[in-house]
This record gives sequence, C-alpha cells and structure tokens, in this order.
Amino acid sequence: MPAEVPVYVLMGTCGCGKTTYAEALVKEFGCHSIEGDRLHPTANVDKMSAGIPLTDDDRWGWLSDIRHTYVQKASQIVAQGLSGTSGLIIVTCSALRLVYRDLLRDVPKGSCRVVFVYLKGSYELIDT
Repeated sequence: MPAEVPVYVLMGTCGCGKTTYAEALVKEFGCHSIEGDRLHPTANVDKMSAGIPLTDDDRWGWLSDIRHTYVQKASQIVAQGLSGTSGLIIVTCSALRLVYRDLLRDVPKGSCRVVFVYLKGSYELIDT
C-alpha cells in the first residue's frame, strides 16, 4: 500500500500570507499547490465582491471542492510514483473553524495525511 500523500493546509485570516508562503514553498521544494480561493463558486465570489460575508452554507460546497481537489491530486502523485518534496501538496484555505478543518481532514483512508499550518501574526505584522 502506498504511503499517504502529505497535504499541508496553510490556514489563517485574510492577508496573513497563505498564498505568499505557498508560492515560496512550491519554488523551494518543487511541490504541488492548490489555491483554495480559486475554487470558490461564482455565487461566493459575487457575495464577497459585494462585501457580504459568507455563511457556513456558502462554505460547505467550496470546502468539499478543495478536499476533492487534493484527494484527486494525491491519487495522481501516487500513480506517478512521486516522492519526497515532489510528492507534497500545499493548500491555501482560511479553515478558521474546527468544523471546516474536520471536513478537510475527512479523506479516504490511506489517501492523504492532512496537516494544518496556522499562519498567525499581529494586526501590525499582517498589515505590513
């Protein structure tokens, strides 16, 4: 049985550096990345663009799409026989609530090992 593919979810508030860190990791390690915000459905994008906060109901499908995307990517990594840093997946997603993280870590047995990395800083640090 192949090893589980490591999936690192960079999580935190808007502007904390998730995408910046993901891009740096991909450049340094040659790993795969999934930008969670790119998977938002149009309705979510429209709400956010209008300054309307998303509800949990808005997020469930989006989070499921993120999870499906990295489970599929993990399957491809295993099929290609990739290992080491080329077999890592970096995901960006706010994932601020435990129920969101629970959904994201609910993957088929043996497919992925999901680890959350919480990017946190003071308002002043993030503002810079």
